Amino acid sequence: MLALHPKLIDLTLERIHRLLAALDHPEARLPPVIHLAGTNGKGSTQAMIRAGLEAAGGRVHAYTS
Repeated sequence: MLALHPKLIDLTLERIHRLLAALDHPEARLPPVIHLAGTNGKGSTQAMIRAGLEAAGGRVHAYTS
């Protein structure tokens, strides 16, 4: 029973680090990401950030749900 439900829980990120290393660190190849979360103001904040980045010549992709 202890094998199925160990008393100790591994709260480290070591397993994730090993997985990312085995996958040749795909997270390192991602473009810069801005993640907006919260209750209010996400749409206007996204629009302001997008306008600023596009005005500076950046390429912007937005996903909203």
